[in-house]
Amino acid sequence: MAIRFLKMSFYLVLCLIGLLATSGAQKKSKSARAKKPAAATANSPSTTDSALPYRDPNLSIDDRVADLLSRMSVEEKVEQIAGSRERDTHVIDPTGTFTDDKAREWLSRWGDPEFQFSPKDGAILRNAVQRYLKEKTRLGIPQLFMGESLHGYMEYGSTSFPQAIGLASTFDPDLVKQVFTAAGEEAGSRGAGQVFSPVLDLARDPRWGRTEETYGEDPYLVSRMAVAAVTGLQGDAFLINRHHVMATMKHFAVHGQPEGGTNTAPGNYSERTIRETFLVPFQAAVQEGHVGSVMASYNEIDGIPSHINHWLLGKVLRQEWGFNGFITSDGDGLQMLVNTHHVAATKADAARLAVAAGVTASTAAWVMVFRETGARVTSNCPTVAREISSRSSISRASSRPFRATTDAARACCSGREPASRICVHPSITFSGVRSSCDSVAMK
Repeated sequence: MAIRFLKMSFYLVLCLIGLLATSGAQKKSKSARAKKPAAATANSPSTTDSALPYRDPNLSIDDRVADLLSRMSVEEKVEQIAGSRERDTHVIDPTGTFTDDKAREWLSRWGDPEFQFSPKDGAILRNAVQRYLKEKTRLGIPQLFMGESLHGYMEYGSTSFPQAIGLASTFDPDLVKQVFTAAGEEAGSRGAGQVFSPVLDLARDPRWGRTEETYGEDPYLVSRMAVAAVTGLQGDAFLINRHHVMATMKHFAVHGQPEGGTNTAPGNYSERTIRETFLVPFQAAVQEGHVGSVMASYNEIDGIPSHINHWLLGKVLRQEWGFNGFITSDGDGLQMLVNTHHVAATKADAARLAVAAGVTASTAAWVMVFRETGARVTSNCPTVAREISSRSSISRASSRPFRATTDAARACCSGREPASRICVHPSITFSGVRSSCDSVAMK
C-alpha cells in the first residue's frame, strides 16, 4: 500500500489539536460562543486574532474544537476528511530551494522508488508547506505528512530493517521497540507526523502471499510485537515530539486468513474465533499501546465490508475498547465499496456509508469520493442528507482527530522540545506556542 498517501491534509487536524493542548490546561469552562464569520476562501490570509476562542489555551479542548468547527465551512470540513492535492500546494521557502511548481513536482513523485532526494531537502519542503499554511490560509491549520514504516521509514535514505516476519522471529519485543523508535526518529526528523504501521494481521494461510508483512500467526506473539512497535513509534506516553510519530494499526480486521487464500477475500469466521484470535493484537495496540489511528481492511466479514462495519468500527473498537483515535480508509478501500463489494452505487454513496460507520479519512486517489460529495454540498445544500448523511456527519468526522490526539503533539507544541526539526504540529502561532519549528540540518 502505499506511500502514495504521503500528503493528506485531512490529518492536519491532528496538528491543531496538539496546539489546542499547548498550555496543558484542560479545565472546563463555559461554552465559548462566537459569531460565525462569513465563509472565506482557503487562500485568504490567516486569522491572527489570539482572542478567538479556538486559540485560547485557557478554554477546554471541547470548547475550542466546537468554536473552530463553527468557523469552518462545509467545504473546509470535507477538505479535512479528503485532503488536498499536489497541484494545490503552495510554499514559502526562505532557503530558496522550492517554488510552488517544484514542490508540486516533488510531491507528485514522492511514491516513486527511483526518486532520490536528501533527508534535508525533504525537511525543507515540508517546512515550506507548513510555513505557507501558517501564514497564508484562513484558519492557519497545518497539515500532517504521512508515510509508510513497515520495517523502517519508507523514504529515500532511511534505514531498512528486517521485514516484520524477521523481527517477529527474534521473539524480542524490546528489540522491536528499538527498531521502531529509530524508524519514528527518522520519520519525525523529515517532518512526517504519522506512519501506516504496524501490520497486525495474523498470517494463517500461506496462499495469501503477504506473510512477510506480518508478525506471524500467533495472537499472543503478534500482540507483544504490536505494543512494541506502537510504543516505539509514538513513545510510551504517546507524545508526538521530535523523536516520534503517530502509529496506524492495520488492517482492521480479519485480513490475514482470507477465503481461498486470496488477498482481500472475505474473512467469514465466528465471532468467538474473531475475538479470540484476529482481534487480540489490535486490542493490545489500543489498550496497552494507545495507538492513535486505525486503518480499516479491504475484506468483508459476514457480507459487511470493514469500511462500513458498524459493529467492528463502532461497537468493538470504540465502545468496548475505548479507542479515541481516528479511522482511515485503506487505499482504494472506498472504491471497493462500489466495484468489489457492490454495497454502494456511487462514490457519494460510498462516502456516506463510510462516514456513517466511523471512517474519518480517505487515502490515495479516492479522496475524490469525499471531494465530489463536498462539491455537491457546495452547489446544492439540500442534497447533503442524501449524499453524506448530514452536515453533522461531516462535522463529527472532521472533528475526530481534534479530540482524538490531544496529547499526541503536546510535548512538541508546548515548546518543551527544541525547535530543531520540522515539527509539523506547532507550525502555526497560537497563544503560548512558539512561532517556528524548522528542520534539523540533516546531511
